[in-house]
Amino acid sequence: RCLHPVSLRVLPSNCRFKMVSRASLCATLVAAFLVAACSASIIESKTQIASNEYIFVERQGMYTKNFTPAGDADPFISAFFKIKLNGAAEQSVDLIIYPKSRGQNVGDHISEKKINPCCSASMVEDGKCACPENKAPCAFIVPDETGLIKRVSKRISTAVSEIDIAAEVNITLTDFWTVELVRCPVDASVAIGTLDLDYKLTFRNPYGYLPGKAYSLMPFSGWMALFYLLLGIPFLVLSALHWRELLQVQYGVAGIIFLGMVESMTWYFVYSSFNSVGTLSTAGLFFGITFSVIKKSAARALFLLVSMGLGVAKSTVGATKYKVMMLVVGCFAADIAEDTLDIMHNFHLGANPTTGVLLLINIPASIVYTTYLWWLFVSLQRTRQQLILRRQTLKSELYRSFFNVLVAVGVVAGLSALYQVFVNVTHDFESQWNTRWIWDAFWKFLFFLVLCIVAFLWRPRKNNTRYGYSEVGMDEEDDTILQLPSLSAVTVDSSKSPSDSDRYEKEREKNIQQTSGSGIDSKKLEDLAPFSLDDDEIDTETMVRKMD
Repeated sequence: RCLHPVSLRVLPSNCRFKMVSRASLCATLVAAFLVAACSASIIESKTQIASNEYIFVERQGMYTKNFTPAGDADPFISAFFKIKLNGAAEQSVDLIIYPKSRGQNVGDHISEKKINPCCSASMVEDGKCACPENKAPCAFIVPDETGLIKRVSKRISTAVSEIDIAAEVNITLTDFWTVELVRCPVDASVAIGTLDLDYKLTFRNPYGYLPGKAYSLMPFSGWMALFYLLLGIPFLVLSALHWRELLQVQYGVAGIIFLGMVESMTWYFVYSSFNSVGTLSTAGLFFGITFSVIKKSAARALFLLVSMGLGVAKSTVGATKYKVMMLVVGCFAADIAEDTLDIMHNFHLGANPTTGVLLLINIPASIVYTTYLWWLFVSLQRTRQQLILRRQTLKSELYRSFFNVLVAVGVVAGLSALYQVFVNVTHDFESQWNTRWIWDAFWKFLFFLVLCIVAFLWRPRKNNTRYGYSEVGMDEEDDTILQLPSLSAVTVDSSKSPSDSDRYEKEREKNIQQTSGSGIDSKKLEDLAPFSLDDDEIDTETMVRKMD
């Protein structure tokens, strides 16, 4: 769990090191069980420090009572190790607890990436470091007047092959705190063997056991669940009022609102449980990741199908549905991998992923997401053009608004992503541990805003079917369509003579009387066909067009 390669110190050149990565990131939901099994602020576990490894490390952000976002309990870090030596070399074992701001006092910083963790007798004589009772070797620590560095040192050898070592620190500085277990061989030429560790670590903040980086996500998840509920209530009421005319896209929007609410509630209870008991719920983590990736995949499928005009400009997408399914499945797999990576990052689970693991996740995910966005905008533009050619004004205006929303969101998301990359490159994680949650919250809130706009554009309303697919294109702005019976009986011959006007006038009066039983005002019918049979010339095409 805690042999972080990024934190391994480097001994002098006569000792070899091997950076071993323990973390294996899975792109499946099984990863939820694996990461939960070793995640906690109360950590009870067993591990082994191999013969080529010298340091055990665990880190978390800690708040003081004066600078905590919530709570008033006394924050502390406690560590207990039961250590057994498998070897013959005598060595010192030092348990050190210190904040990041005092990190330069721990270890001999030979270069930016090379740190000597041990202090030799000659270094003690030169005053470079200090050892308890001047017994070298020990962990390299420069004396600090602040008292923020806590150290407990013991010796282990074949004579005393099992030892217990413990330390506890009250948190008096809001910072990123580190627990290190460092061993230094008395004789570097002798194989130092392995150490079996049976340990318990406790990180307690004023508000509870949640890591400092992840705490703010708990109230944020609660608020998001409330926002989804407030969005779902009016949408549900409108759907109930117009349930006979609901469109496919409106069922999809309602489903995504429900999934978003359930997802937010699940994460809130996961965080709340972790904060109370100090361990991460395996079942809660599983359901949280599951609802999250299902919501994202369902939203992507809905937005893509709507952009293709399904249910609005066409009744089916035909064989294209298989391509849509393949793309959505690809996005589903990418979301699982990225969400698992985020959870591991939020809760400090395992080592930082290696470059190879990150490339294995990010490159395919980038290809899938880029393909999706390209297909989305191309389909949306094509559907708009079809609606304009069909002179379906309401639908084309609806899709124009949807297009503008997606463009605006794309610009905001692109600029935010670039700024996030800039921040990550110019600042290390440990210096921004208490603000990193803002990025996770930003992307979730941006998704919610897009969903709000889509729900507003496709809200259930009166004459809802005007926005749905119909075989015959018509102007949706006409709320009333007149059905004129026997209008074909009204025939006009442009070559007739004025003397026939009486006969045509009687036939016209007869047809108007036939409409009286259909509820259509005869005056309105006359207005629909404002022509005079007394005219010398009658434009037949104009008359038929007006009556239509």
